[in-house]
Amino acid sequence: MAAYVLAKYPFRGSKWILNGFVGGLMFPNFLVIIPLFLLVSKLGILNTMHGLILVYVAYSLAFTVFVLHGFFSTLPNELMEASMLDGCTDSSTFWRVMFPIARPGVLVVAIFNAIGLWNEYPLALVLAGEGKVQTLPVGIANLTMTQGYSGDWGALFAGIVIVMLPVMGVYLIFKDQIQKTMLAGAIKG
Repeated sequence: MAAYVLAKYPFRGSKWILNGFVGGLMFPNFLVIIPLFLLVSKLGILNTMHGLILVYVAYSLAFTVFVLHGFFSTLPNELMEASMLDGCTDSSTFWRVMFPIARPGVLVVAIFNAIGLWNEYPLALVLAGEGKVQTLPVGIANLTMTQGYSGDWGALFAGIVIVMLPVMGVYLIFKDQIQKTMLAGAIKG
């Protein structure tokens, strides 16, 4: 919704807000690990699923708003005006008209975020590296460390396959949709 509002309802400071989201893309996650660890620890959600989900949502917000802003800005304003003439409010215009049209863009952003967060290691190691809340990349790294130099290659490769299969499955299911959406802006009719 933030991307939609920033793209279709310009107001004073909207460029600054969008630039703030874009600026969030410039900081690698290892620069914020220590302050984030202290904040999550102070909030009492360290090594919890809720804490990790909250951090992942905040971490992916900048990319999501940036990509969807570009997608919403390409949608014609005439659709908004026509829905307003038909009696839609601003929120119903978003949910009934603009969101269904933007569904391919939302799908692509969701897929990219899911793949990126599925394979994310540093934040998961610091914020949920202990106990039962470990992610698969952290578990694979722990498996490798506990084996030392002896290496149970069968178990390690089984773990790697477990990590790769969902990502490959998501890509294979949605590859046509991803390709259509990524090429939609490049081909002018």
